[in-house]
Amino acid sequence: MKNKDALLPGTQLSGGRFIVDTLFSDKGGFSLIYEGRAIRKEEENLFGRKQVNTFEDAVIIKELYYGENCRRNENDNTILWLPKSERERRLIETIKEKTKSEGIKLSLLRDSTPYVLYIYAAFEENNTVYLVTRKIPQAVDFSTLLSLNTDLTEEEKRERDDAWKDVTHQRKLKYIYQICEAIQVIHDNNIIHLDIKPSNILRDVDDNAILIDFGISVSIEDGDVKSLIGAVSIGYSPPEQGVADKSKIGFFSDIYALGATIYSILTQKTPLSYQDRIMGDLIKFPSDYNEDVSDYLDNVIIKCLEVKPEDRYQTMEELIFALKGEE
Repeated sequence: MKNKDALLPGTQLSGGRFIVDTLFSDKGGFSLIYEGRAIRKEEENLFGRKQVNTFEDAVIIKELYYGENCRRNENDNTILWLPKSERERRLIETIKEKTKSEGIKLSLLRDSTPYVLYIYAAFEENNTVYLVTRKIPQAVDFSTLLSLNTDLTEEEKRERDDAWKDVTHQRKLKYIYQICEAIQVIHDNNIIHLDIKPSNILRDVDDNAILIDFGISVSIEDGDVKSLIGAVSIGYSPPEQGVADKSKIGFFSDIYALGATIYSILTQKTPLSYQDRIMGDLIKFPSDYNEDVSDYLDNVIIKCLEVKPEDRYQTMEELIFALKGEE
């Protein structure tokens, strides 16, 4: 992959803590994503002599980069922002500050649960913001595992369908509980993810579910949303996230998206969107597609997907307690 503004291989960031290797993705013009390395140095006392050992961890480096709204200085790696108005300039500054602050806050959670993507650092450099996360080897997102990824060929879809048939109901429930733990931890730290969906959950080589992509997450304090509400994902985002007047969101907003994701894991289907349901279409129960789903679990999932926020579970504690009733 090429991008004329991409950092060159070997570029050092944060005083040499991180090294860029190759451009991995140009994500929709909003960021440049690189594969790279984190450099760690550890001292040990060997027979009375200090020895410094150097280790390298594989990482993903995300550089905030807004396509047509910026370019890289020819003389160094500095990003030159090109806002078309004062409003756009303020928006860019807000996004930079939000990206850095959320990354720093999430980096403090890295030892709280193994099911949230491990974040090494978030920092400002080159007049932009970098987010460095652990590279998960052989990871596959759940959208691909469930054959929901529209980029799959028919042959790939058949292969995924056949592979998913071998996943037991208990393994699916394991993934669900792992995702629930991840969301409970971020909620306990006053963060709302706002983009929970199968494509933002990875299955790693150890068969664990890992929650990723906090690009539009928000922090809340005293119940007030501290940032802008982001884009919506049809079938997964709740009504309050997409309405024009931006009605207040809350932890119950993630619970809607989580319920939709659980629905997909159990059925390999995207649930009917709230827009269609408001128009009178009826959502099918998960058990209509999967006979392993009990009536009890049906009702738990449908409660998560209620159109009105007050009709859903309000906290992850409530939802997890309800899910354990299945046992």
